[in-house]
Amino acid sequence: MKLLRWKSKYLTGNTSIDARTRAMADTLNSVIAEADAVEHCEDLNEFTSEIVAATDAMLARVSESSADASAELGAFENELRDILVTKLPLAARGTPACDDCGMCSLYEKKAREWLGGEFTDRAKSVPKAV
Repeated sequence: MKLLRWKSKYLTGNTSIDARTRAMADTLNSVIAEADAVEHCEDLNEFTSEIVAATDAMLARVSESSADASAELGAFENELRDILVTKLPLAARGTPACDDCGMCSLYEKKAREWLGGEFTDRAKSVPKAV
């Protein structure tokens, strides 16, 4: 999978926002690097591609409108929450398509670190996407 390239144009000049967006990109890249080291299902590729595309679009929006960067970042965090909660665990998990690579567990661990109990509570209450 392709890493998310950090570009200097993503910097807004707001150190708090720049630190948050860089941390998101670094965390995503660490998960991608881990996924590249193991055999995994196609669902993981699609899931990761969706997150990379959403993150890349957010970084572009934030850098284009520094004045609204905080609102753009907040909207993206809500979008990312929804992706994580509705799609994890991946549909292939526990099926013959699953390579038991550990990546679903890693994504879930990162989601719990970021969202805490909110991830666990929402994941239980949100119907599984088909």
